[in-house]
Amino acid sequence: MGANITVNAIPPGKRRNARAETTLLHEWIDLHGWNAAASYEPRLGPTIQENLSVPMSPALEANLRNRNWYPDAIVITPSELWVIEAKLEAKPGAVGEALFYSTLVGTTPDLQWALNRAVVPVVLFGRIDDTVARFARGYGVRVEFYTPPWIADYLNRRYTGSLPSAVSSE
Repeated sequence: MGANITVNAIPPGKRRNARAETTLLHEWIDLHGWNAAASYEPRLGPTIQENLSVPMSPALEANLRNRNWYPDAIVITPSELWVIEAKLEAKPGAVGEALFYSTLVGTTPDLQWALNRAVVPVVLFGRIDDTVARFARGYGVRVEFYTPPWIADYLNRRYTGSLPSAVSSE
Protein backbone atom coordinates (compact mmCIF):
# COMPACT_ATOMS: atom_id res chain seq x y z
CA MET A 1 0.00 0.00 0.00
CA GLY A 2 1.30 3.45 -0.91
CA ALA A 3 0.96 6.61 1.10
CA ASN A 4 -1.89 8.95 0.31
CA ILE A 5 -1.34 12.69 0.20
CA THR A 6 -4.28 15.03 0.63
CA VAL A 7 -3.81 18.54 -0.74
CA ASN A 8 -5.59 21.27 1.22
CA ALA A 9 -5.88 24.90 0.15
CA ILE A 10 -5.47 25.91 3.80
CA PRO A 11 -3.32 23.42 5.72
CA PRO A 12 -4.90 21.98 8.87
CA GLY A 13 -3.32 22.42 12.27
CA LYS A 14 -2.43 25.04 14.81
CA ARG A 15 -0.88 27.49 12.31
CA ARG A 16 -3.71 27.13 9.78
CA ASN A 17 -4.14 30.92 9.47
CA ALA A 18 -0.43 31.79 9.43
CA ARG A 19 -0.02 31.95 5.65
CA ALA A 20 -3.15 34.04 5.11
CA GLU A 21 -2.24 36.37 8.00
CA THR A 22 1.26 36.79 6.58
CA THR A 23 -0.22 37.65 3.18
CA LEU A 24 -2.61 40.13 4.84
CA LEU A 25 0.30 41.82 6.63
CA HIS A 26 2.58 41.99 3.58
CA GLU A 27 -0.17 43.40 1.36
CA TRP A 28 -1.08 46.05 3.94
CA ILE A 29 2.54 47.13 4.40
CA ASP A 30 3.09 47.19 0.61
CA LEU A 31 0.01 49.42 0.19
CA HIS A 32 1.57 51.98 2.54
CA GLY A 33 5.05 51.86 1.00
CA TRP A 34 6.80 50.92 4.24
CA ASN A 35 8.67 47.99 2.74
CA ALA A 36 12.14 49.37 3.45
CA ALA A 37 11.30 50.09 7.09
CA ALA A 38 9.47 46.82 7.79
CA SER A 39 11.04 43.91 9.62
CA TYR A 40 9.07 40.66 9.66
CA GLU A 41 9.06 38.41 12.75
CA PRO A 42 12.03 40.13 14.43
CA ARG A 43 13.20 38.50 17.64
CA LEU A 44 12.72 40.83 20.61
CA GLY A 45 14.25 41.14 24.04
CA PRO A 46 17.66 40.21 25.39
CA THR A 47 19.19 36.92 24.29
CA ILE A 48 18.09 34.19 26.66
CA GLN A 49 21.30 32.82 28.15
CA GLU A 50 19.86 29.85 30.05
CA ASN A 51 22.59 29.71 32.71
CA LEU A 52 25.35 28.74 30.33
CA SER A 53 28.64 28.26 32.13
CA VAL A 54 30.66 28.96 28.98
CA PRO A 55 31.13 32.25 27.14
CA MET A 56 28.68 32.71 24.30
CA SER A 57 30.10 32.97 20.82
CA PRO A 58 28.25 35.26 18.39
CA ALA A 59 26.98 32.14 16.61
CA LEU A 60 25.59 30.65 19.82
CA GLU A 61 23.99 33.95 20.80
CA ALA A 62 22.35 34.21 17.37
CA ASN A 63 21.11 30.66 17.68
CA LEU A 64 19.63 31.29 21.14
CA ARG A 65 18.00 34.52 19.92
CA ASN A 66 15.85 32.43 17.57
CA ARG A 67 13.96 31.29 20.68
CA ASN A 68 12.97 34.86 21.64
CA TRP A 69 9.44 36.24 21.31
CA TYR A 70 8.46 37.93 18.05
CA PRO A 71 5.64 40.07 16.66
CA ASP A 72 4.46 39.69 13.09
CA ALA A 73 6.30 42.85 12.07
CA ILE A 74 7.93 46.06 13.18
CA VAL A 75 7.66 49.21 11.09
CA ILE A 76 9.95 52.12 11.94
CA THR A 77 8.80 55.56 10.84
CA PRO A 78 10.66 58.82 11.53
CA SER A 79 8.64 59.35 14.73
CA GLU A 80 7.25 55.94 15.72
CA LEU A 81 8.19 52.29 16.05
CA TRP A 82 5.12 50.16 15.34
CA VAL A 83 4.95 46.67 16.85
CA ILE A 84 2.36 44.86 14.72
CA GLU A 85 0.32 41.74 15.35
CA ALA A 86 -1.87 40.69 12.40
CA LYS A 87 -4.99 38.51 12.48
CA LEU A 88 -7.52 37.88 9.74
CA GLU A 89 -10.29 37.96 12.30
CA ALA A 90 -10.24 40.42 15.19
CA LYS A 91 -9.24 38.62 18.37
CA PRO A 92 -8.78 40.16 21.83
CA GLY A 93 -5.68 38.00 22.34
CA ALA A 94 -3.89 39.94 19.59
CA VAL A 95 -4.19 43.06 21.77
CA GLY A 96 -2.26 41.37 24.58
CA GLU A 97 0.35 40.08 22.14
CA ALA A 98 0.96 43.55 20.68
CA LEU A 99 1.23 45.05 24.17
CA PHE A 100 3.58 42.31 25.39
CA TYR A 101 5.87 42.55 22.35
CA SER A 102 5.98 46.34 22.77
CA THR A 103 7.44 45.92 26.26
CA LEU A 104 10.37 43.97 24.79
CA VAL A 105 11.48 46.66 22.34
CA GLY A 106 13.56 48.56 24.91
CA THR A 107 15.56 45.43 25.78
CA THR A 108 16.30 44.46 22.18
CA PRO A 109 19.92 45.23 21.26
CA ASP A 110 19.20 45.61 17.52
CA LEU A 111 16.58 48.31 18.18
CA GLN A 112 18.53 50.56 20.56
CA TRP A 113 19.17 53.04 17.74
CA ALA A 114 15.38 53.57 17.29
CA LEU A 115 14.38 54.09 20.92
CA ASN A 116 14.03 57.85 20.44
CA ARG A 117 10.71 57.06 18.72
CA ALA A 118 7.36 56.38 20.38
CA VAL A 119 6.71 52.62 20.62
CA VAL A 120 3.20 51.97 19.32
CA PRO A 121 1.49 48.58 19.68
CA VAL A 122 -0.66 47.93 16.58
CA VAL A 123 -3.18 45.25 15.70
CA LEU A 124 -4.06 44.69 12.06
CA PHE A 125 -7.33 42.90 11.37
CA GLY A 126 -8.79 41.67 8.09
CA ARG A 127 -12.35 41.95 9.37
CA ILE A 128 -13.89 44.81 11.30
CA ASP A 129 -15.06 44.06 14.83
CA ASP A 130 -16.02 47.20 16.73
CA THR A 131 -16.07 45.43 20.10
CA VAL A 132 -12.47 44.22 19.81
CA ALA A 133 -11.41 47.57 18.32
CA ARG A 134 -12.84 49.47 21.32
CA PHE A 135 -11.14 47.02 23.67
CA ALA A 136 -7.77 47.53 21.94
CA ARG A 137 -8.06 51.31 21.87
CA GLY A 138 -8.93 51.25 25.57
CA TYR A 139 -5.47 49.81 26.21
CA GLY A 140 -3.74 52.30 23.92
CA VAL A 141 -3.32 49.89 21.02
CA ARG A 142 -3.66 51.32 17.52
CA VAL A 143 -6.19 49.42 15.41
CA GLU A 144 -5.83 49.06 11.65
CA PHE A 145 -8.22 47.27 9.29
CA TYR A 146 -7.35 45.98 5.85
CA THR A 147 -9.87 43.83 4.02
CA PRO A 148 -8.04 42.16 1.15
CA PRO A 149 -9.91 41.27 -2.04
CA TRP A 150 -9.38 37.54 -1.38
CA ILE A 151 -10.92 37.46 2.13
CA ALA A 152 -14.35 36.18 0.99
CA ASP A 153 -12.72 33.18 -0.67
CA TYR A 154 -10.60 32.57 2.43
CA LEU A 155 -13.57 32.76 4.80
CA ASN A 156 -15.63 30.48 2.55
CA ARG A 157 -12.87 27.87 2.52
CA ARG A 158 -12.32 28.19 6.26
CA TYR A 159 -15.94 27.89 7.31
CA THR A 160 -17.51 25.80 4.56
CA GLY A 161 -14.58 24.07 2.91
CA SER A 162 -15.57 25.30 -0.54
CA LEU A 163 -15.44 28.29 -2.85
CA PRO A 164 -18.52 30.51 -3.23
CA SER A 165 -20.62 29.65 -6.29
CA ALA A 166 -19.93 33.10 -7.81
CA VAL A 167 -16.17 32.43 -7.78
CA SER A 168 -14.63 30.33 -10.51
CA SER A 169 -11.76 28.00 -9.71
CA GLU A 170 -9.91 28.50 -13.00
